[in-house]
Amino acid sequence: MIDSIKIKNFETHLDTNIKLHPGTNIIVGESDEGKSSIIRAIKWNAQNRPQGTSYRNDQLNPKLKSDKLQDTFVAIDYHGTGLVRRSRNGVSGGVNNYTIETEEPLRALRTDVPNEVQNVTKMKEVNIQGQHPTEQYFLLADKPGQVAKAFNKVAGLTVMDKATADINSQVRDCNSEIKVAEKEIENKEKELKESKWVLKAEKFANKLQIYSDEVKTKQNEYNILLGKINHLNEIDETLTKYYYGLGKGLKKLSELKKEKQAITDKTYTQKQINDLLFDMKSIDTKLKNSNDTTNALKALNELKTLKEDILDKQEQQKKIDDILFIFKQTEYDLLEAERDYIETKKEYEIMKEKTICPTCGRTGK
Repeated sequence: MIDSIKIKNFETHLDTNIKLHPGTNIIVGESDEGKSSIIRAIKWNAQNRPQGTSYRNDQLNPKLKSDKLQDTFVAIDYHGTGLVRRSRNGVSGGVNNYTIETEEPLRALRTDVPNEVQNVTKMKEVNIQGQHPTEQYFLLADKPGQVAKAFNKVAGLTVMDKATADINSQVRDCNSEIKVAEKEIENKEKELKESKWVLKAEKFANKLQIYSDEVKTKQNEYNILLGKINHLNEIDETLTKYYYGLGKGLKKLSELKKEKQAITDKTYTQKQINDLLFDMKSIDTKLKNSNDTTNALKALNELKTLKEDILDKQEQQKKIDDILFIFKQTEYDLLEAERDYIETKKEYEIMKEKTICPTCGRTGK
């Protein structure tokens, strides 16, 4: 309830003071005398409406200079709660302020009313009603339902209606979501029935994976066996070469034995050569001591013959030395071949015990 209103420089009111009485107050007057301005002044104070500066009385007199503009304010004494003064200074682009008894001036921002002011005014849209001559009478021409809503709004019962409406809205939303979820479940169940083959395909895929792993394992085993087979083939080729070389070596050994015998014979011949040389020395001595020309010529011929024999024997000795060198080298190669043959023979014997084929690498009989 409002006890009094003071209006200054607001629309047609330059300086108006209105004192209200408890109960119903009626403001009457001729048209354009400021009746509706009083309602708008109350709204400006309690609800920060209207916006802008069109409500200023100065705006109605464009001849006034900007430095002559006055402050605009509406002060309302609310019964039992206190005084609220709503003001705007006269400077162009001035500041909107609220002043209450227990607070410093408060700033009005945009369309918002400070909470401290709302706690004093306790005025809502429904609490401020104006009756223009061209309008229907307040609540008298409304339907019963509209009247009930208006009273509920004044009494604060609309909170229950709003809560009920919110709950009903949430229930409708939940029901709608449930229907959507049920429809989705139905579609998923249908898709699941149509996708039963996927389970069978999964089992089949698992089996294929197992078979694929087994194939990879067998392939690895095959590659290992193939490598062993290739190794055995290489060993076989090596043995073949050794067998061939061994045959040649045995043949060469036989030849060397013959040559050795020949060397032995040549050694005996060397002894004979040495004897001949000794004889030559004896002959030379005889030549020196003999004046017999015939004997000298004979001795000379013998010397020539002995010299030729010596040169021939020396040539044969050189060939014998070369043969001895070849014999020693071949004997070393034969020893190496014999060692390789023994090792390869051991490997074949192990493969034989394990029943492994030396050519294909397979096991078993």
